[in-house]
Amino acid sequence: MARIIERKTADGRKRFTAQIRTGGTTQAKTFSTKTDAKAWARKREVEIREKPHLGTEAGKHTLAEAVARYERDILSGQSAAARRDRLPILAGWVERFGPLPLSQIQPPAIAAARDELLRTPRQFGPGTLMPATVAKRLRVLSHLYT
Repeated sequence: MARIIERKTADGRKRFTAQIRTGGTTQAKTFSTKTDAKAWARKREVEIREKPHLGTEAGKHTLAEAVARYERDILSGQSAAARRDRLPILAGWVERFGPLPLSQIQPPAIAAARDELLRTPRQFGPGTLMPATVAKRLRVLSHLYT
């Protein structure tokens, strides 16, 4: 819910500040008319309901960008074995979710990916990927987000 605050400037004119609180953050904008302040607040509330990631870091960056940063900042300090182990896993996540903003990769999408991985045939031998292998891939994705 928006809050409209009326203030007077030093020269006596009225100014109206619309404030919106969402998830611990406050957004505010000042207008010369109360009507403009209310219109902005209504429009912004609709945007927040429809696209909650709007204006956040998670809405601005894709998974592919996050993986590139992870490789540069985190994996560069790891052993060669750790890099060799994680790079193919990260490539699989980029293949699946690469162009999507981080904010759009929600738990239902990750659960669907997990279920699909559990049905994936093994590269060597009969059967499908083991649950421990799938859990490892999920841990790498989790570490990337962390």
